[in-house]
Amino acid sequence: MKNIKKIELRVGVVSFVATILLIIGIIWGRGYQVSVSMQTIKFRFPNSGGLQISSPVVVNGVKRGTVSSIKNDSGSVLVEAVIDNTDDLRSDARARITILEITGGKKIEIHPGSSADPLDISKEIPGETASDFAVIVSELGDILKETKVVMGKLDKTLTSTNKILEDKQFFSNAKEALENANQALRISREILESNQTTINQTLKSIKEITTKLQSDYYKYEPKVQLIINKLETISSQTETILHQGNSTLKTLDKAVNEVIDIVEEIKQGKNLVHKLIYDKELSNQLDTTLTTLTNFLNQIQKYGVNVNLRLGTRP
Repeated sequence: MKNIKKIELRVGVVSFVATILLIIGIIWGRGYQVSVSMQTIKFRFPNSGGLQISSPVVVNGVKRGTVSSIKNDSGSVLVEAVIDNTDDLRSDARARITILEITGGKKIEIHPGSSADPLDISKEIPGETASDFAVIVSELGDILKETKVVMGKLDKTLTSTNKILEDKQFFSNAKEALENANQALRISREILESNQTTINQTLKSIKEITTKLQSDYYKYEPKVQLIINKLETISSQTETILHQGNSTLKTLDKAVNEVIDIVEEIKQGKNLVHKLIYDKELSNQLDTTLTTLTNFLNQIQKYGVNVNLRLGTRP
C-alpha cells in the first residue's frame, strides 16, 4: 500500500514538473517573454509581408520582443509589439520586415537610429517590407515572360537578318557600294597627292597673311585707339551742342510766343502801340505836335532865345 502511494506521489511530481516544463517550452517556443521593463511600441508598414502574431522582434540581430497585434489601418498595416527596454532606440529608428529563416517565417528588424533624442513610444516607427521568396518568384515569372517576348523579337530579327544574308542581290549592291567608296577614296588620295605642293604653298601663304595682319594690328592699334578716343570726344561734344541747341530752340519758342502775345494785344487795342497804329485822331495830333515842335526849334535856331532874368528883386 505504501509502495502504491509512493508511486502515485512520484507520478504526480513528475506530471507537475512535466507540465511546468511544457508551459515553459510553449512560452519559449512562441517567443513570449516576461520582464518588468516590457513596453509596447507601434510600427507602420505598407503591408504585413507575411508577418504573424508572436513573430520575433530583433534589434541589430538580437531578439528583444514579439509581435502582439497586426491590423489594417488607413490603407496600411499597423503592427504592435512588446519588447524588452527601449532605452537604446532613438527618434529616427526604422523597421523592416525580413525573412526569419530560409524555410519560412518573418521577423521585424529594428535599426535603432543615431539621433540624440530618445524614441517616443507613443509614436509609430515607420517601416518597410523586404521582398520574400514568393515575391521574388513572382517577379522572376514576370521577367521570364518579358524574356520570352524579347526572344520572340530577337528570333524575328535573326530571321530577317538571315533573309538579307541569303539575298545575293543585297551582297552584290553592298559590294558595288564598297567598290565605289574605295574608288572615291582612291581618287581623293590622287587629287591630294597631285596638289600637295599647291596646298602647302596655299597654307604657307595663309600663314604669312595671318602673320602680316597680326603685325599690322599691333602696329596700328595705338592710332586706331586714338581715333576711337577722338570719336568719343566728338560724340560727347556733339551731344553737348545738341543739348544747347535744344535749349536755344526752347528760348526761341518762348520768344516767339511772347511776340505772338504782343501782336495779339496790339490787335486787341490794349496798349499805346495799337493807338499809334490804328487811332487816326491820335496820329493827327502827334503829327501836329511834331510840326509845331519842329517850327519852334527852327525859330529858336534862327532868332535865338530872349531871356528876361531878374535876380534878387521882384518886378
